[in-house]
Amino acid sequence: MHTPDKNTLIVRAERLIRDHFEHLNNGELADARQQLFSPPGMSAKPVDVYLHTMREMAPFTVISLELREFEDVRKKRHGPVATTWITVAVNCSLGQRAADFFVWWFPTTDQSLIASRPTAWVLEKLKTNGTREP
Repeated sequence: MHTPDKNTLIVRAERLIRDHFEHLNNGELADARQQLFSPPGMSAKPVDVYLHTMREMAPFTVISLELREFEDVRKKRHGPVATTWITVAVNCSLGQRAADFFVWWFPTTDQSLIASRPTAWVLEKLKTNGTREP
């Protein structure tokens, strides 16, 4: 398998994040779920809470994506991955927010997945809803 160059992986990561927000905006939660890394055996509940809470924050307008760092393929707990860190700024129902996302590219499957989520946004929204759910 041909390994894409760094710039290709960065562009893929940025596209994945933009597409993720589009899926959330359109209520396409099953598609948004498929873009998230979830380790085998992990409960579906945290992902469900994330997806439904993020949907409540829509619509999202992506203001900027800023590359923070790129790490070439290294062995991680869940296998070999290349990691792209991107700071994402958006407008949403909470106002303007920013968070760091990292996207893992798996060379064995040539797949990119969002490996971190803006948990602070979800917790803030749950707090404004009066929900204690993590």
